[in-house]
Amino acid sequence: MARTRFRLLAERSTYVDSQRIEIQESPETLRGGAHPQGLPVLFTEDLTGRVIPGNRIVANGILKSLQRNLPGRGGGGRATTFDLSILANSIESKQVDYAEIEITEEEERFFQSFRGDPTIVDKIVLS
Repeated sequence: MARTRFRLLAERSTYVDSQRIEIQESPETLRGGAHPQGLPVLFTEDLTGRVIPGNRIVANGILKSLQRNLPGRGGGGRATTFDLSILANSIESKQVDYAEIEITEEEERFFQSFRGDPTIVDKIVLS
């Protein structure tokens, strides 16, 4: 059996921004002492850099099953086990960063009207 050797030509290659993360189910939805399940997600191009640890997101994409490789001489072989991962198409944020909230001048005047009010805590409790 003839084997062809492939060689990487870096100068003729195309590079794509990518980010690999692992998402896990929300701990609030689990019962008892169950551990959250995780799933790797691959973001490419304009989706990279938008998610940091601790963010609560919904990742939409294509679920892929990737066959594991067996270690060994000559590249080993293929295992009979598969790993699942998501190739992301879009990201939806489930929370808003305080820095992203825009306060209008009207809202700012409203908040300022409470400055110096000694009963503000009582008003908030009763609201």
